[in-house]
Amino acid sequence: MKTLLAVLALCALAYTKNCPELIEEITQENINDVNTVALVTVYKGPIGSENVYDLYYHEYYDVKGTGAPLVQRDYQSLKTDCGLELEDDTEYYLGCKTENSDCKFLKPLDELTPEEEKLLNEQ
Repeated sequence: MKTLLAVLALCALAYTKNCPELIEEITQENINDVNTVALVTVYKGPIGSENVYDLYYHEYYDVKGTGAPLVQRDYQSLKTDCGLELEDDTEYYLGCKTENSDCKFLKPLDELTPEEEKLLNEQ
């Protein structure tokens, strides 16, 4: 019984771990910490009181040299658990461990520097 409770607690902790940081600069360290970087547009959100945003995925970046995700979805939802507020009709770079969960960073497209663009395209 204790083992079951421990497993459930770990699952709950992993589930509530989705809180990407709105960053000033994308660095190599940021890239190394994720498996997927995608250019997304927030097209609806937040939905309800749960901070769920609907995203349109424009492009995936091959940041690990293994290719983009095998199953690429154009539309997905992102639930944030930290009060992060995203702007509708705004494009962001979203870096996550797995496609749209355990997300680590967000960076608005219109704030991307030439150095960051080069970093994303070199991966």
